[in-house]
Amino acid sequence: METGVAIQAFLLDRESSNVSPRTLEWYRQELGAFCTVNPELPETPDSIRLFLKDIQGADETKHAYFRSLRAFYNFIHKEYGFPLASKRKSDEANPIKKITAPRIKRKVMRSLSLEELHQLLNAPNGAREANWHLRDLAIITIIADTGIRLGEAILTWDAVNSDTINVNGKTGEREVPISPEALQLLGKLRDWNDTHFGTSQFVFLGKKGPLTPRGIQQVVRRAFMRAGLNGRRSTPHTLRHTFGRNWVAEGGDPYTLQQIFGHTTMTMVRRYVTMNTKELVKQHRRFSPVRTQARLSQSSLWDETKLAA
Repeated sequence: METGVAIQAFLLDRESSNVSPRTLEWYRQELGAFCTVNPELPETPDSIRLFLKDIQGADETKHAYFRSLRAFYNFIHKEYGFPLASKRKSDEANPIKKITAPRIKRKVMRSLSLEELHQLLNAPNGAREANWHLRDLAIITIIADTGIRLGEAILTWDAVNSDTINVNGKTGEREVPISPEALQLLGKLRDWNDTHFGTSQFVFLGKKGPLTPRGIQQVVRRAFMRAGLNGRRSTPHTLRHTFGRNWVAEGGDPYTLQQIFGHTTMTMVRRYVTMNTKELVKQHRRFSPVRTQARLSQSSLWDETKLAA
């Protein structure tokens, strides 16, 4: 079977299953690279392993290719069965089942401390002179207050309610709570929009119309730079991580966080639980053997004469 033909059948199945256009494009790009290397669909694991081995980039990149191949091969197995040319099909003949998923080294998700968030919200804003300060501050505030994704920040005014906003994300539509302070800021922004642009259904506007996700991303990056917080993680997702981490650190219910974030499983939420360094420090100070010795010594833990030497 030609790999290109198999990919087209898979993409049609994904499209009919209502996957998002962004996910469809992700499959198309990654499987397209696989097709270039393997014009005939490999039925042995070695060809797949060689393809994965040659992928350059971060661990997450290689794992993403593996996930797309896993979905693709499982579809082909369900649709045609392996071996392709044999009438006697076998689950064990599906080559993807013999591939070990590439390991991803665990990384600490970038988030802001409360002091850094205060710094971000109160930094001298270079956009103030251009009369965009209110919009930029509203973007930062809304994402940090609700934890919504970048793509979900393309808000319209009919999605803003008295204490929630309606967003359309990866798993469909959901209502997300919003603070009174953030709503008050949106009210000021709406008045400013009406004065400078006239009536528009979109919340965040630019000179050429509604901001795109890329436009919002640029607003966030510039705000981080003006606050002296610039770095490779100066992104809206950092604000989302900040929301999740602070939620858990302050004792928020993980299951409620799952609903707010729109996750279908608890996998990602558990990562915020492991990020709860506030609780880690508290437990460490209670159970560290050095701290225990300090309490037992009743005076200085170390011999001061040795320290003086």
